[in-house]
Amino acid sequence: MDVTDPKKTARGTADEETFAALLAQSAEDLEPLFVITREMKKRGEKEKPRALLARLIEAQEDRGLYRARLETLLEVARAFPARAPSPAEIADAFRLAWPDHPSLEALIAHSLPPKANVVEAAERLRRWLRFAPGDVFFFAGHGAGRVTDLVPAIDAVRFEFETGEKLSLPPGAAAKNLVPLPPGDFRRERLEDREGLRGRSLAGPADAVRHFIESVGRPVTAGEIKDAFSGVVPPEKWTSFWNAARKHPQLVASGSGKNAGYEWRASAEAASDSVREEFAAASVARRLDIARKNTRRPELLPFFAEALAGEGWTAATPAERLEIAFFLEDSRSGVAPPLSAADLVASGGAEIARALPDPALRWKAYRLLRERDPRWVELFTALFSGEDDARALSAIDAALAEGAPEARVELARRIVANPRTAPRAFLWLAERRAELPHASALFGSSALFAMLEALRLPEFAPHRARLKTMFDRGGLALELVAGLADADEAQRLLTAAERAPGLEEFRRDDVKQAVHRRFPELRGPRVEPLYVTPESLETRRAELEQLVGVEMPKNGRAIQEAAAMGDLSENFEYHAARARQEFLSARAATLQQELARARPLDPARVDVSEVRVGTRVVLSAGGRTREAAVLGPWDSRPEEGVYSYQSEFAQKLLGAKPGDTVTIDGEDWRIGSIRPWRDA
Repeated sequence: MDVTDPKKTARGTADEETFAALLAQSAEDLEPLFVITREMKKRGEKEKPRALLARLIEAQEDRGLYRARLETLLEVARAFPARAPSPAEIADAFRLAWPDHPSLEALIAHSLPPKANVVEAAERLRRWLRFAPGDVFFFAGHGAGRVTDLVPAIDAVRFEFETGEKLSLPPGAAAKNLVPLPPGDFRRERLEDREGLRGRSLAGPADAVRHFIESVGRPVTAGEIKDAFSGVVPPEKWTSFWNAARKHPQLVASGSGKNAGYEWRASAEAASDSVREEFAAASVARRLDIARKNTRRPELLPFFAEALAGEGWTAATPAERLEIAFFLEDSRSGVAPPLSAADLVASGGAEIARALPDPALRWKAYRLLRERDPRWVELFTALFSGEDDARALSAIDAALAEGAPEARVELARRIVANPRTAPRAFLWLAERRAELPHASALFGSSALFAMLEALRLPEFAPHRARLKTMFDRGGLALELVAGLADADEAQRLLTAAERAPGLEEFRRDDVKQAVHRRFPELRGPRVEPLYVTPESLETRRAELEQLVGVEMPKNGRAIQEAAAMGDLSENFEYHAARARQEFLSARAATLQQELARARPLDPARVDVSEVRVGTRVVLSAGGRTREAAVLGPWDSRPEEGVYSYQSEFAQKLLGAKPGDTVTIDGEDWRIGSIRPWRDA
């Protein structure tokens, strides 16, 4: 600093005074202090900013602010690299800042070697110090879990989750994806004291739900609440538990459908006020949804009823008016709709009934049609063909069975003969054929061909996943194979199954196997065996079970949930879930095919008279020796000397006996001893 410049002198003095004033207030609020020393350094000063930082370090030591002291030491290292604290000094600073961390010494030894750049090393070390064995975290999709070990040598934090799943994550990824759970958090109690949490939850459902919502710190969906209480509230008690919790006046639902979020308000009055605000700003359809969800709030019922019968009625579509009429007639609010539900159905007919989005309300409208319209049989057959809800289909079918049995039989015949005219009704009839004598006789081999054809029909696009399940083992398709008339019809079925679009290989193979059991003469050439070790066989079986029993059903639910969000053309979650389902299906099909060919190797039965699959051979050339094991492609690890029998290397060895010479990569190798790849 040029001491002859009075402006610089004055500025430096002012900075020192400001620094002193800030330090007197707090030695932990570091950024304003660092700004002053950095500005002084930019002006060419060195000794004064270094002295100020040293003064700050001394104050932090006196006040026991060891983590702030560590930050200041690192600021010295950044600002004055030539005068940076040594790795040993930084290590001591970490010991003072984290005296109780059980893995600190191991982490210091790994992250702070003697010649380390202390700033970079400290950043690496701090990543690890977010975790300690015993700490509890929440990982979406995995639940709550505990840190079991820190392994810096392989850059891994090891966790064990409440499901028993064990997982290793790099510390950076773990910090990004996992949420620490403090004592008292619902999710932590679920891990550490599930029995106690179960007792408290059953004793006070609303308090338990409040505890969960407050622990998460945001609105949660009904699905999230149910998942959180899975294993806490017994399945047979869930309905009564949730009904009791929902009645609490401070629990408020916002939004609609599966994405509706539940929040806990500070008081019942605050909860009612928030419902009024949401209702006032909502569309007619949303207002109806809010009113139905809040019927347990009697203080709001007159407000809902008057608004729906007034401005709501004026703005409503015909179907929405019918919904309003049903709500007002059922609510006992004392407010009558401008037109009754019966009059609206009489004037709007089947079209207004069909337009109702709620299946239960549709059926109420259908009943009014039956009571008031002499053409109800004709209307019901049309409604049955266009209905998508299973409950409504059951109700329509029951009404026809009671009042028009002949029309019911004819309707089923037409649908089974031409499924594209009523895709959902066709599936409903197929799934319930055992309960419907009039329909079961209709499902013969022709229906099987119709099901394969339906896979390509656009009318079945929304129902394709459900249709495919009929080709699973124990499903309708394999059951109908038994009714094939002869081998010619069976061959036509094999051809149709081969050409059916979107039918996964594992389902296609099940159809083929069923046909071949019925008509052995149609079997193809012998399948080439796939030799595997028992360990790899179990691994592949477990993978297939995980895919078919867990991953595919879970992803199927994700597809349904994404589809429920609407507008599939721009629904990324839907398309991503569909793409993943195709990937999972393809992988499952591959595993099915390979497992059908798998032949496990037994080391006790391996013939070691020559190199065969399942042997380990010693090779020698020019004083060098090496070992090679010949196993199947599932067990191939060339870097460890384990080769697939399908590989070029193994093909040169197969059939060779002790003393024989084989040429590999232009070099002659002599066959030595041959033994099983492992001890029996």
